Amino acid sequence: HAVEILQIINDIYNIGNRGVDIYFEGAKRDFDFLCCAINENFEEYTLSCLHQKTGVAVAGKIGSGKTILIEEIIKAQGEKHQFFDDGNITEYRDPESAVTWYEIRGIDLGKENVEAAIKKFDQLAKNGVTNFIYCFRTIKIEDLEEQFIRHVREKSPGVKILIVHTLCLEDDADILLQHLKETVGEVKVIPTLAKEFKSREGILSPYGLDEIIQYLFEGK
Repeated sequence: HAVEILQIINDIYNIGNRGVDIYFEGAKRDFDFLCCAINENFEEYTLSCLHQKTGVAVAGKIGSGKTILIEEIIKAQGEKHQFFDDGNITEYRDPESAVTWYEIRGIDLGKENVEAAIKKFDQLAKNGVTNFIYCFRTIKIEDLEEQFIRHVREKSPGVKILIVHTLCLEDDADILLQHLKETVGEVKVIPTLAKEFKSREGILSPYGLDEIIQYLFEGK
């Protein structure tokens, strides 16, 4: 239905053929298909299509489950990202994917370390990152972590914030949610077990990944 969709966009937004820029978030093969549809069917109109990826920054303390979370979401979506590490941020990149992940190096608690992590996030936000995940492994929250989340909310209001409880073995997500409401404001919290986990009670199956994917990429 590419041509039908483009026709609707052209009719509604390209009044007087003054030009419309379409920002497409999706796989490169789909972007290329859309560009061909424009060239073949709308040559006389000033429609342009620009490829734009979804950027997701992930932060949290050392051992909070950031890497496993990213890798399992990528696996669940059937993608094969390559990673590039500059010593501060690990970037998971795939030219065929609509999403690029940025893992901010695990935070050793301390004012200088948290401020460095915040600075890294600010650089990513300037480059177009629009999603931010902060990972907690327990319900213990440090003041400096709250400072990080408040900074993102206040300085980057266009960024969607998600709190992921990465090892939610008990019904304690509500406790985390209530505490964060009181300290940083309204925020989405998703309890998650990204990978199969062996506990004293037995083997626990993964859960929560689908909800994260829907929240970040499907607007649910």
